[in-house]
Amino acid sequence: MPQFQLPIATSLASGAVASWALFHFARPKEGKIRLPIHTDEDEGKDGLDVTKPEDLLDGYPIDLDGFWKRVSSVCLKISFLAQNE
Repeated sequence: MPQFQLPIATSLASGAVASWALFHFARPKEGKIRLPIHTDEDEGKDGLDVTKPEDLLDGYPIDLDGFWKRVSSVCLKISFLAQNE
């Protein structure tokens, strides 16, 4: 048995118990995070309506099909380059 193994193990165990006791008894009892309560002010607002003025360019909607084609081609190029390394 190595020298000082029992005192080191005892001090580590007592430190763990002291840390747990300090954490358990010293934590605040109030002020816990709570979910927001639904109010009547939000009834008229659609939560999924996330359109911003920046989504329109010069009064025309952005070309979504072209955007996703470019994104998919970039993803394919990246995955192809990552496999060749």
